[in-house]
Amino acid sequence: PRSALPADQRALILKWIQQGAQNLSCDSACDTTNVTFSTSVMPLITLKCKGCHSGATPSGNVSLTNYTQVKATVTNGTLLGSILHQTAYSAMPQPVANGPLPDCDIRKIQIWVAAGSPDN
Repeated sequence: PRSALPADQRALILKWIQQGAQNLSCDSACDTTNVTFSTSVMPLITLKCKGCHSGATPSGNVSLTNYTQVKATVTNGTLLGSILHQTAYSAMPQPVANGPLPDCDIRKIQIWVAAGSPDN
């Protein structure tokens, strides 16, 4: 019921297909110079995790709504185990078919954990 794409947009799609239809992105470089809980880690958790890991019945009975809860998952190993899709852990985020978090997000969390998971 919608009109066809204009010729210039069809040509752009055709060129993308002819070049291999690669899933490329133009994201900015991964900035890991000042990783903190409040500016780097919690925003990722809010965006990628809290949809399932909050409320009265959080998924897996794991709530990630504040520093104390996130720190507990660092201490017991489930945060890194899950986001790295390690064998003994439930791979996150779900659905697994969507793949793991972007490498940059994982690096930020790893840097924060390696620094002792401070409440900063």
